[in-house]
Amino acid sequence: MRRYHRHRPAYTTRRRHSTTGPMLGMLVVVTCMLLAGWWLIRTFGFGNTVQRVAANMQPEQNAVVQVSIGGGEWNRTSQSLKLYADDGLATGSNNHAMLDFFDSTVVRLDSNTTVRIVESNEGEKESAVTIGLEDGIVWVHTPATSAFTGSIVRTVRTPLFHAELSGGTEALVTPRSVIVFRGEGIGTAVHVSETEEPIFIGEGQMLHLPADVQTHDLYRYRSTIDTQTADAPFVQASRTAVRTALQNRKEATLQPSLLQDGEVLQVTEPKNNARVQGQTVTVRGSVDTSAVATVRINGYETQFDAETGVFSLELSLPIDNDITDISIDAMGTDGALVYQIVRTVESYKEPPEPPTFIRPAETGATYQTQNTRIEIVGRAPEDAVGIIVNDYRLQFFEPGDATWTYLASTILENLVEGENVYEAVAVNEAGLLSEPATLTIILGGETEGIITPGENETEEEEEEEEELQPAQLPQNDPLMPGSITVTAPTPGSEHEADTREEASLLIEGTVPAATHTVWVNGYRLRLYEPGKTYWNYIASTELGTMSRGRNGYEIVARNAEGQILDTFTYIIRFSPKG
Repeated sequence: MRRYHRHRPAYTTRRRHSTTGPMLGMLVVVTCMLLAGWWLIRTFGFGNTVQRVAANMQPEQNAVVQVSIGGGEWNRTSQSLKLYADDGLATGSNNHAMLDFFDSTVVRLDSNTTVRIVESNEGEKESAVTIGLEDGIVWVHTPATSAFTGSIVRTVRTPLFHAELSGGTEALVTPRSVIVFRGEGIGTAVHVSETEEPIFIGEGQMLHLPADVQTHDLYRYRSTIDTQTADAPFVQASRTAVRTALQNRKEATLQPSLLQDGEVLQVTEPKNNARVQGQTVTVRGSVDTSAVATVRINGYETQFDAETGVFSLELSLPIDNDITDISIDAMGTDGALVYQIVRTVESYKEPPEPPTFIRPAETGATYQTQNTRIEIVGRAPEDAVGIIVNDYRLQFFEPGDATWTYLASTILENLVEGENVYEAVAVNEAGLLSEPATLTIILGGETEGIITPGENETEEEEEEEEELQPAQLPQNDPLMPGSITVTAPTPGSEHEADTREEASLLIEGTVPAATHTVWVNGYRLRLYEPGKTYWNYIASTELGTMSRGRNGYEIVARNAEGQILDTFTYIIRFSPKG
């Protein structure tokens, strides 16, 4: 090994030694050691055993949300997932989701909200839950101080401030506001950028920071909660949703143990070789608390009730596996395996068939128009529980509906000059998404109608065109007179359309349950299903089913034998001004 020596002179001068240098060096070394120790304790939890714990993410009512794992790209899902630090969650229009943390802190996201989990650390002495709110609104519920053992800091960070929430808090947080509906002690401490001292927002108070916030006197922005804010729909819905979620968690924990004499571990869910829908499964069971210290499910440690021994965990299944083995391990106080049960489950991951567009054009077509308001109509697959168009979940679509409608309008800003691409997907009960169906609408130009054809009509549709015409069907007096009604666009028998935006209207109504077919002006409604009590029909100038002036629509309901159950005439007077 080559060594490099410091060159010294051949002779040296004898000097008097000083103790200042060594003492200063020792002081520097001790200081560095203390700082390093503090950093290690803070970072790795030395002296305070810390584990990163997942938060349970639950989309509400099969909502489609977007998640980012570890700061990666965003992906859509409608399934429950386990999210950790650095994972992100975003909701779209008319979608909500909840994050349920290990300490029973619950965060509910409003529509068009984006958050990121900064910390979810459970420590032996100190714990932390931190959420980064990037955009939108969240409702935060924290449990009472007495409900959690040890010290915990719960924080919501925004680009403008970070708020430390006390126990027993119910608060609404936006990027510029903190509204505390309930809270213990002096309330929520809000630290605004460039200030050292926090401002405290107590129960019944709110803080709203303007864009030109003056940090030298933050209390000027604090006020009491007004009635409009207290009664806001999101506030009321969040209280109910969180209360339900916490009750479900409590019921799952308080289920009585079913252990038999001598049993150490029992698994009640799932059954072996069970077939489950989606990518999550609930694992539930109970242990003998005198013999078991911890329970691990596929390596994840889960808590059990100290009295009943009941445990429950929602486990995410591997995306690429159809068959998954679940290992439930009961561990003793010495960390050794006491008993193990393995359950095998099969994931049912078949997505639904894609929906189809039928009006104003078929799936895959390009349609050009000068109308600034267009009713898009499509057909839904049988197993669809939801339809999503361009990340917007249709509010009025219900499971079992054969058709769906979507309004494209320049006023709603989902129809603009030029090319507009509409992508529709179906969601099934398992939360799986179909392949997308697309329709392109070009707003502007001089052409009106289909410029690029879509998919061909199905054989079934072609056969329907050959069915009997109204003149060939019975012309009896109505068997159930008065049973047809029109509910929209105006309930009753008439509607006045005096704006250009009403050049396309959806006529909706009800028919008796004995109805087998519905006809409008001699045209059989192909999307109507026998036995349904509702129907709809598009009155549109571009489709040739409406024109200026008086338009009459004769609605006829017939039974399975073709007999007339009832007839009704609805009038639309289309007189656009200007």
